[in-house]
Formats: sequence, C-alpha cells, structure tokens
Amino acid sequence: YEEHCALAFFGHTHRMMLEREDGVWVCNPGNQSAARRSGSYARLTIENGRAALLELVDEDGSLLRKESL
Repeated sequence: YEEHCALAFFGHTHRMMLEREDGVWVCNPGNQSAARRSGSYARLTIENGRAALLELVDEDGSLLRKESL
C-alpha cells in the first residue's frame, strides 16, 4: 500500500479471489489453464487513464463477477 495503488494483482495459488483491503482491490484472476481447474482470468477496463471496471471471467468468457472501481 506504500505505492498508493488502487489495484494489486497476484497469482501462484491459481484460486480466483477479489477483495478490498485497506482501500485497495486485491485480485488473483485464477488460472488461465483449464488443465488444473476451470480456467478464469481478469479483464480490466481503463477509462480516461483510470481503472474503471474489473471483471472476473471463466474460460468461455462468461462473467463470474464484476466490480466498478
């Protein structure tokens, strides 16, 4: 949080997660490869140079979760 960021992304666990901690959205988009589990990824929309929308999507493109930022 020292960098004054609005979003933080991480991986490694391959488990989808999106939470807000101390004013920062923390996201693990999951696992792109369906070989381990069902695949998922994050889609971030930027408007006017700022993060506006974060969507978590499954491997077929179906929306799993959507947050306005």
